[in-house]
Amino acid sequence: MTASMINRTAIVTGGSRGICLAAAKAMLDRGSNVCLTGRHEDQLAEALDHLAAPGRAISVCGHAAEPEHQEATVARTMETFGSVDVLVNGVGINPFYGSTSDLPQDVALKMYRTNVLAPLAWFTVCEKVWMGEHGGSVVNLSSAGAFRGGPLLGSYGVTKAALVRLTEQLALEKAPLGIRVNAVAPGTVRTRFAAQFWEGNEEAAAAAYPLGRAGEPEDVAEAIAFFASDDSSWITGQTLVIDGGLLLTTLVDSLA
Repeated sequence: MTASMINRTAIVTGGSRGICLAAAKAMLDRGSNVCLTGRHEDQLAEALDHLAAPGRAISVCGHAAEPEHQEATVARTMETFGSVDVLVNGVGINPFYGSTSDLPQDVALKMYRTNVLAPLAWFTVCEKVWMGEHGGSVVNLSSAGAFRGGPLLGSYGVTKAALVRLTEQLALEKAPLGIRVNAVAPGTVRTRFAAQFWEGNEEAAAAAYPLGRAGEPEDVAEAIAFFASDDSSWITGQTLVIDGGLLLTTLVDSLA
């Protein structure tokens, strides 16, 4: 365990599984306390069992886009650990596959609310309660799809591109307060969220990546922990693409 996050506390939204659970583990390994959020009590309980860090890991169940849940989570974290030094905005939804012009307006609003407005709202609460006076680090979970179009996931990519731009804007505005805001943008990672893109077809999925494999949650988790910690103390407003070289194939195609 490195000492880069000793006595720090992180809130991880969507922390019950996948990339965000792995990120919570990586930050615990660096000395942090963590508060996980999620919509299902049973999954949160399993996540806490997996982390095996009693006294240093708690959970709060609720819907990430609801203001009451955001405020209750921050309040519980403050009561338990006394600070909110890190916010990992990991929640994202993708309920639509197809042409962007076919996206129903109600679904578009739901996606934008969860993927863009909720991260902003979480930040606002954390800034008000702690980070505005004490500084902190925010890590937003974007997607490689923010930088490359596709036939089925364009609408999701648009929201994740907006999150990248939000990351940059908040980083600029909040730097004088000592708040750093960065993002990670994964390609396909072997999680339940992305199961339809790799499960049962792993060789073909791996072949799309120059490095020859899909990502693992730990590949992204380590980058999140880096941005969350003092190891990245002079970095803000950046988005790190973690995609096994996938976006390079777009460059190769354009030069062919």
